[in-house]
Amino acid sequence: MTSNDQCGLIGIAYLPHGTMLLDPDRGDLPILAKSLHSTCMQISTQIAELNPDLLLLLTPHGLNVHHSINIYQPGISNCYANGNAQWNGQWTDYSVDIDLDGEASKELYLYLKERLSNVQGMLSFAGLSTPLRWGEVVPLYFALHELARRNQNVKNNELKQISMRSKPKVVIIAQPGRGVTSTVEYIVIRLD
Repeated sequence: MTSNDQCGLIGIAYLPHGTMLLDPDRGDLPILAKSLHSTCMQISTQIAELNPDLLLLLTPHGLNVHHSINIYQPGISNCYANGNAQWNGQWTDYSVDIDLDGEASKELYLYLKERLSNVQGMLSFAGLSTPLRWGEVVPLYFALHELARRNQNVKNNELKQISMRSKPKVVIIAQPGRGVTSTVEYIVIRLD
């Protein structure tokens, strides 16, 4: 990043990863899940209004490494990720296809590697796409829904496949399956 580039955090959103929230019209959906779906769609609208260049997804259900934080595709240019929200043989019609930001992933990987002992970078085989499952697809679906809907000019309930292959790019961090370490490590990140 050059000194002329501006970098800044413009928002934080907590989005669920439960597949039941994807379709508010299902007959077996609890009323509170419908409310949560509506809230996720409001967050999607707010993200679209912010028009971010980069999304950072932190997930507990991604391609995790046993005791390490895993950054997807650090340093790999022109990389992408895709998959569907398949859960118990359902939800395969909801999918996400995104560009990953290999350079931002590399910068984050190197930054964290200097400060933590358990940071890994996952590289997909031979430059192929990185597979995504429900733990990444559901929050990305909600985060990108309104941006994709506006780009494709479709109604809310018609959009099940999200394809954002240019902007915003995405950095994905998977939390470790068994915790980072047996000791507590603190990171203080200054955003100035």
